[in-house]
Amino acid sequence: MKTSELKQKTEKELQQILEEKKGRFSQLEFDLASGKVKNVREIRAIKKDIARILTAANQLKSLDQKSAEKKLPEERPREALGKTLGGQGENRKEESKNKNS
Repeated sequence: MKTSELKQKTEKELQQILEEKKGRFSQLEFDLASGKVKNVREIRAIKKDIARILTAANQLKSLDQKSAEKKLPEERPREALGKTLGGQGENRKEESKNKNS
C-alpha cells in the first residue's frame, strides 16, 4: 500500500486496514512456523504496510491536534491580545510607567 493512498483515508478506515494487515501477518507467522509459507517476502511487506498505516494514523492525529490548538476565539479583549504578543501595546506602556515610578 502506498503512503499517498493512506493519506487519503480517514482514521476509521486506517484502523480497519490495520486490523486486516495484523490478521494477515499473524496468519503468515503461523504458516511460517508450520512450513506452509512459500513467499517469505510477503511477511516483510506486511510489516512495512503496518508501519506505514501506523505512521499515517499518527500524522492524522497530530494534524487534528494542531488544528484544534490553532483555533482561536473570534473576538478577544484587547488586554488579552497584548499579553499574547509578548507584552506589546498598552500593557508594555503600563509596564514602563511602573518601572519609572
